[in-house]
Amino acid sequence: MRHRVRPGPQAGFIIRGTRFQILRARLFKGADMTQMIAHYAISDYARFKPAFDADAEDRGNNSLSLLQLWREDNGNVWALFQVGDAKAARAYLDGAAGVFNSQAGVQGVDYHFVETA
Repeated sequence: MRHRVRPGPQAGFIIRGTRFQILRARLFKGADMTQMIAHYAISDYARFKPAFDADAEDRGNNSLSLLQLWREDNGNVWALFQVGDAKAARAYLDGAAGVFNSQAGVQGVDYHFVETA
């Protein structure tokens, strides 16, 4: 079955008669499009990946949505995240992400918050 998608009222979308609201700010020029680039120095990719996948819900609950994951080699992984709330994301990274880091064999991590230029 094909679904027709068309712009709806109040900058939402109508899909088969059901309206899904999307934040207006994300649809208009000048919107704050904060993203985060993370570099993980890891002990072993085979240990890192399952822990990273298991942590997806916690990241999502803290305003981090994975856009792309890259494996440079067995000891380095890069990730690009969409950030919904930078304050919540930073609080997560400063606290609860430490549990993930220990379970995933993360030896070092660098986070860079960037905005669309």
